Amino acid sequence: VQARDDVVVAGVSVRISAAETVLEQGDATQAGGLWWEYVTQTAVSGKASVVVRVADLAGNGCERGWEVEGRG
Repeated sequence: VQARDDVVVAGVSVRISAAETVLEQGDATQAGGLWWEYVTQTAVSGKASVVVRVADLAGNGCERGWEVEGRG
């Protein structure tokens, strides 16, 4: 995920869900520059929803989500 803020990105979190059930969630790690990395721990087959939240130092944030097809 590429994330930026006008001051600094304090954190990036990822949530993966399927059929209204959270399969996995956790914090991404800064991978260099604007890039943040999250490595999944759970294999997903079928459709899933990925939501990424970016937060600044004050706790303000925004979310972006999309649907993906798992390879399970």
